Amino acid sequence: MIGFPKTFNTKQDYFNIVDSIIKAKSDPKEMVKKLQSLLITRTHWVGKGPVDEFYSPASDEKVMSQEEGEGEEKVTTYSLFKSEDDPNSAFTRLDFTEEEINKLINDLEA
Repeated sequence: MIGFPKTFNTKQDYFNIVDSIIKAKSDPKEMVKKLQSLLITRTHWVGKGPVDEFYSPASDEKVMSQEEGEGEEKVTTYSLFKSEDDPNSAFTRLDFTEEEINKLINDLEA
Protein backbone atom coordinates (compact mmCIF):
# COMPACT_ATOMS: atom_id res chain seq x y z
CA MET A 1 0.00 0.00 0.00
CA ILE A 2 1.21 3.48 -0.86
CA GLY A 3 -0.16 6.42 1.10
CA PHE A 4 -3.30 6.66 3.19
CA PRO A 5 -6.24 4.47 2.10
CA LYS A 6 -9.24 6.19 0.53
CA THR A 7 -11.75 3.63 1.80
CA PHE A 8 -12.11 1.44 4.85
CA ASN A 9 -14.46 -1.49 4.26
CA THR A 10 -14.09 -3.47 7.47
CA LYS A 11 -13.39 -2.92 11.13
CA GLN A 12 -10.15 -4.83 10.67
CA ASP A 13 -9.04 -2.25 8.07
CA TYR A 14 -9.01 0.38 10.83
CA PHE A 15 -7.02 -1.84 13.19
CA ASN A 16 -4.51 -2.74 10.45
CA ILE A 17 -3.85 0.88 9.48
CA VAL A 18 -3.43 1.93 13.12
CA ASP A 19 -0.92 -0.91 13.61
CA SER A 20 1.02 0.04 10.47
CA ILE A 21 1.14 3.72 11.48
CA ILE A 22 2.43 2.82 14.94
CA LYS A 23 5.05 0.37 13.59
CA ALA A 24 6.26 2.79 10.92
CA LYS A 25 6.19 5.71 13.37
CA SER A 26 4.25 7.68 10.76
CA ASP A 27 2.28 10.86 11.39
CA PRO A 28 -1.07 9.77 12.91
CA LYS A 29 -2.99 13.03 12.29
CA GLU A 30 -4.95 11.80 9.26
CA MET A 31 -5.94 8.53 10.96
CA VAL A 32 -6.95 10.30 14.18
CA LYS A 33 -9.16 12.60 12.08
CA LYS A 34 -10.70 9.56 10.33
CA LEU A 35 -11.43 7.87 13.69
CA GLN A 36 -12.92 11.05 15.14
CA SER A 37 -15.21 11.33 12.11
CA LEU A 38 -16.63 7.90 12.98
CA LEU A 39 -17.71 9.26 16.36
CA ILE A 40 -19.08 12.50 14.93
CA THR A 41 -21.18 10.85 12.20
CA ARG A 42 -22.63 8.06 14.34
CA THR A 43 -25.85 10.01 15.02
CA HIS A 44 -28.27 12.02 12.90
CA TRP A 45 -31.23 14.31 13.56
CA VAL A 46 -34.72 12.81 13.23
CA GLY A 47 -37.84 14.97 13.03
CA LYS A 48 -40.32 14.28 15.84
CA GLY A 49 -43.07 16.75 14.96
CA PRO A 50 -44.30 20.23 15.79
CA VAL A 51 -43.86 21.89 19.20
CA ASP A 52 -44.80 25.29 20.58
CA GLU A 53 -42.32 28.15 20.67
CA PHE A 54 -41.75 27.77 24.41
CA TYR A 55 -40.75 24.09 24.31
CA SER A 56 -37.50 23.48 26.23
CA PRO A 57 -35.45 20.78 24.44
CA ALA A 58 -33.44 18.10 26.24
CA SER A 59 -29.69 17.79 25.63
CA ASP A 60 -30.21 15.38 22.70
CA GLU A 61 -32.94 17.52 21.09
CA LYS A 62 -33.14 20.77 19.16
CA VAL A 63 -36.00 22.97 18.02
CA MET A 64 -35.90 24.49 14.54
CA SER A 65 -38.13 27.35 13.37
CA GLN A 66 -39.43 28.02 9.89
CA GLU A 67 -41.17 31.15 8.66
CA GLU A 68 -43.74 31.00 5.90
CA GLY A 69 -45.69 33.74 4.17
CA GLU A 70 -45.11 37.48 3.97
CA GLY A 71 -46.19 40.57 5.86
CA GLU A 72 -49.09 40.05 8.25
CA GLU A 73 -49.60 36.52 6.92
CA LYS A 74 -46.15 35.45 8.13
CA VAL A 75 -46.42 32.31 10.27
CA THR A 76 -43.59 30.74 12.29
CA THR A 77 -43.71 27.02 12.99
CA TYR A 78 -41.45 25.11 15.38
CA SER A 79 -40.35 21.50 14.90
CA LEU A 80 -38.60 19.14 17.30
CA PHE A 81 -35.60 17.08 16.19
CA LYS A 82 -33.93 14.37 18.25
CA SER A 83 -30.39 13.01 17.92
CA GLU A 84 -30.51 9.25 17.30
CA ASP A 85 -27.99 6.59 16.29
CA ASP A 86 -27.70 6.44 12.51
CA PRO A 87 -28.12 2.80 11.41
CA ASN A 88 -26.33 3.63 8.14
CA SER A 89 -23.22 5.15 9.71
CA ALA A 90 -19.88 3.37 9.41
CA PHE A 91 -19.69 3.35 13.21
CA THR A 92 -22.87 1.26 13.46
CA ARG A 93 -22.35 -0.77 10.28
CA LEU A 94 -18.89 -1.91 11.38
CA ASP A 95 -20.06 -2.54 14.95
CA PHE A 96 -17.57 -0.23 16.67
CA THR A 97 -17.87 0.90 20.28
CA GLU A 98 -16.88 4.33 21.52
CA GLU A 99 -14.28 2.69 23.77
CA GLU A 100 -12.63 0.94 20.80
CA ILE A 101 -12.36 4.20 18.85
CA ASN A 102 -10.97 6.09 21.85
CA LYS A 103 -8.41 3.33 22.48
CA LEU A 104 -7.23 3.49 18.85
CA ILE A 105 -6.90 7.27 19.08
CA ASN A 106 -4.97 7.01 22.35
CA ASP A 107 -2.68 4.35 20.87
CA LEU A 108 -1.91 6.64 17.93
CA GLU A 109 -1.26 9.67 20.13
CA ALA A 110 0.98 7.79 22.58
